[in-house]
Amino acid sequence: TNLTSRATSLRYHPKNISGELTLLTFYESHGIRLDEGAMAFVWKDGIVSLPYFKFRTEHSSINGHLRALDYHNSRTSIDGDVEIQLGHNDALLLANMTDNLPKELTRLYPTETLSASIAIDGPIDKLQISQCNISLPTAFDINLKGSMYAITDSRRREASCHLQAQTYNLDFLAKATESIGKERITIPHGITCVGNFHYAPD
Repeated sequence: TNLTSRATSLRYHPKNISGELTLLTFYESHGIRLDEGAMAFVWKDGIVSLPYFKFRTEHSSINGHLRALDYHNSRTSIDGDVEIQLGHNDALLLANMTDNLPKELTRLYPTETLSASIAIDGPIDKLQISQCNISLPTAFDINLKGSMYAITDSRRREASCHLQAQTYNLDFLAKATESIGKERITIPHGITCVGNFHYAPD
């Protein structure tokens, strides 16, 4: 991995640190090359923020922000959002990092761009997922909203969500399982799933 970065600005005060960081070059051994990368960071009076972060390759991009407010009583509040566009070429490069990935899956994976839009806000003990939309045209659309409770406590952690999902053509998954000697599964086209889901530890 080859990484070159530069701090374009840095301001320090005992109660306030801020700055901007620019990634000049990034090249990963599997072939992922970053064309643009930048982020700003701020720490002030118990608030840690990334006012913006953005990363771009030839085929993909990630943009967003994150803000965490510490009330000094373990009731940290977070708000943030991220927009992701994952192009076909980069999706395959990431997938190829897994040595046991079926070659048939990489050959049949849709050429469209995978997009995701996610937004969260609220205190850490009741975090709201106000938006989670994931789409791969010709394959699926997923929309989810809900809440996560006590996410830092493995004994009390819970989640509730409302899900809407629509599938289109998932034949590439079926053929991939067949290519590695598994029994081929049949995934009908045009499945609609709407429901409420709840998770709680045993």
